[in-house]
Amino acid sequence: MFVPADVAGQVSAETFHEFFFEPMKEMLQGFDYCILHTHSSYIDSYPLDLLMSVEQLRAVQVGVDTIGPPVKGLLPVFCQILERRPLLIVSTLGAAEVRYLISNLPSEGLYILCTYETVNEERALLDEVGDAADHVTDART
Repeated sequence: MFVPADVAGQVSAETFHEFFFEPMKEMLQGFDYCILHTHSSYIDSYPLDLLMSVEQLRAVQVGVDTIGPPVKGLLPVFCQILERRPLLIVSTLGAAEVRYLISNLPSEGLYILCTYETVNEERALLDEVGDAADHVTDART
């Protein structure tokens, strides 16, 4: 189950805790494995520690937005997440950004999904990433 807690990045941590956190925890009680969905454009204001305290939230998916911080600026948050949960990064990242992430993040628990219009665009990205992508697979092949 994906848990879109986007509101957590739009309100203060105190407001989120007061009005949304307990109902979210109650909703998740019936599920063993949930993925927290968030966006890079407000990840700095997101109460990650609080949310990752919820046992059912077993992974974090971050959509890297074009209006958010650059990938290099997100590295500390990605490392923080990977210390506690698997991380799914979803975006239309370029080859340099993918190489940077692969080189600077642990591979254990890391999944990078680059979304493009065509399979050819995705394969071109894998070709550009080169040796750094030796442990990266094309999910469509």
